[in-house]
Amino acid sequence: MPVKKKRKSPGVAAAVAEDGGLKKCKISSYCRSQPPARLISGEEHFSSKKCLAWFYEYAGPDEVVGPEGMEKFCEDIGVEPENLNDISSFKNIYRYAFDFARDKDQRSLDIDTAKSMLALLLGRTWPLFSVFYQYLEQSKYRVMNKDQWYNVLEFSRTVHADLSNYDEDGAWPVLLDEFVEWQKVRQTS
Repeated sequence: MPVKKKRKSPGVAAAVAEDGGLKKCKISSYCRSQPPARLISGEEHFSSKKCLAWFYEYAGPDEVVGPEGMEKFCEDIGVEPENLNDISSFKNIYRYAFDFARDKDQRSLDIDTAKSMLALLLGRTWPLFSVFYQYLEQSKYRVMNKDQWYNVLEFSRTVHADLSNYDEDGAWPVLLDEFVEWQKVRQTS
C-alpha cells in the first residue's frame, strides 16, 4: 500500500496571492496577514502590565482611543474598521478580547486589565461607561470572570442610560445588579 503524503499548507505567500492579502482568522471571516512581531509565544504570558501598555499604545494623551488609535488597533488584530459597526463582528472581537487579555493561567481578568479593555472596546460607545468605570474603581471586585465580561456587553446594548428598562429579576450577574443599585443611590442623592 502506498504511503500517504501529508498535504502541506500553502503558506502565507500563497494565501496572499490567492485572496489579495487576506487569510482566514477566528475573529471575522477574513483578515489581513499579520507580521509575526505581534504574536505572543507559548512561553511568554500576557500580563496586565502588558495589556495596559498595549492600551496606551493606541490611546492618545487624553487616555482615549481615537480614530487613529482604533484604526491601528483594527489593523493589528486583523479586522477591517467598518466591521466594528457590525454587531456580530464586534461581539466576536469583544469575546476574543477576554481571552487575549487574561493571564493564560487564570480564568478571570484582573480588574485593572478589565477596565482597560472595557475602555478600549466600550469607552466611546456606551453612555454609562464612565459611570461603570467609577463603580469598578470603588467596588470590592478584583477580577472579572467570563460570564460577567460577556454580560457587560449585553447590558451595554440593552439597558438604557437612565436604567429605566433594567429588570431587577433578570438573570444579570451580581456585579451588574450591584452596579445598578449603586447608580440608583447616586442618582437619588
